[in-house]
Amino acid sequence: MQSWLLLGMIFATVVLTALALGEVLWVRPRHSRQRLAGDGLAEEPVSPRLVAEGWFHRVVVARLKDRLVPENEVELDGIRLRLLRAGFTAPQAVPAYYVIRLLMGGGLPLLISPLLPLLGGKLGLGAVTAIDLVLAGVAYIAPAIFLDLRVSARQRLIREAFPDCLDLMIICVEAGLGLDGAINRVGQEMITTHPLLSSHLRLLSAELRAGKTREEAWRAMAKRIGLPEIASLVTLLVQTETLGASAADALRAHAAEQRLKRLLQAETKAQQLAVKMTFPLILMILPALMIVIGAPAVIRATHTDMTGAHASR
Repeated sequence: MQSWLLLGMIFATVVLTALALGEVLWVRPRHSRQRLAGDGLAEEPVSPRLVAEGWFHRVVVARLKDRLVPENEVELDGIRLRLLRAGFTAPQAVPAYYVIRLLMGGGLPLLISPLLPLLGGKLGLGAVTAIDLVLAGVAYIAPAIFLDLRVSARQRLIREAFPDCLDLMIICVEAGLGLDGAINRVGQEMITTHPLLSSHLRLLSAELRAGKTREEAWRAMAKRIGLPEIASLVTLLVQTETLGASAADALRAHAAEQRLKRLLQAETKAQQLAVKMTFPLILMILPALMIVIGAPAVIRATHTDMTGAHASR
């Protein structure tokens, strides 16, 4: 009876965790927004992660939301911002994140505990308890690590696409478009080459069309991305609009500054290469080199000793 109960708990944990991950990572869109396209209205689907109305959110997340989600506004805003930067923009993403951590923290020990006697022979109760605690801790912090890695990967993609975005904005502004039109145009042009940055620019254009001021929309985009390069560009655009300076000249100067910054970063990494190669050289290459150099002498000395021993006999 106890074995069947344990197997049932393991099965329920696996199913709930899989459904939670599936609905947070990919949710079917249920709404669409309209945008002006040419002389008519065309429908543009909302990102799949903007709307989440799955049964898992209604049945599990909604019931555990008040117990799991922290009441501290600072912590709540922090995790919401991390999820937003990772691309999880659904309203239920925060409670679903905590539910997934709870299910993984309690589910992994349930999955591994029945297998420990088979893998490690006869283990004592203390050893099994210690292993379960370690597994629970690892499983509980795994979603946070995954979130940080996903944020870093998305920021790296945006950082790589940022120079192209600046060049296109300069071309659009010099061609006679305003800042709003240039942002919209660049967002449309970069859909294929840099879709992540394009989605942020198109969301910025949608916020501007919805009535947000330029400063609010720009600063919201910088907060969503979390890169210092984007924050400096937003500050530059705000100051340019406030002082009435030329946007093309400001963007050109900022692009030159970013190119110089990237060059300095590349030179810094090149200078650090010798220091970083020291440890692999000592640990990996030097022992092999010593074996190649010293092996003939050792073989020769061993052969001489064996020859002398045979001669003495």
